[in-house]
Amino acid sequence: MADIGGYLLDNEGNPYKEPDTMKWAEGFEKMKKDRIVKQTTVKGHFVSTIFLGLDNSFGGHIPMLFETMIWFEDEDIYQDRHSTRQKAELAHDRLVNQITYGQELR
Repeated sequence: MADIGGYLLDNEGNPYKEPDTMKWAEGFEKMKKDRIVKQTTVKGHFVSTIFLGLDNSFGGHIPMLFETMIWFEDEDIYQDRHSTRQKAELAHDRLVNQITYGQELR
């Protein structure tokens, strides 16, 4: 079976490449709760950062494995992808602070 570019998380939450599609699918299904990095509701905005499990760089050199999205009134208003859990957590916290203090999302 072809390598779909799948990643799983080790026991410390760090991504690793899993080239076996069946092992990836089984592992990804088992780690449902571990895929959520952070979720915060602030001033009516829902900020969610998750582990995607697939490289979303679309041919880029650095795998984009995490995603932060913001919803307001059931509409997604912001999306960004990150290469590491640390960058994803920092971006999540930055966006929560920007919403909290009424700053423009960037």
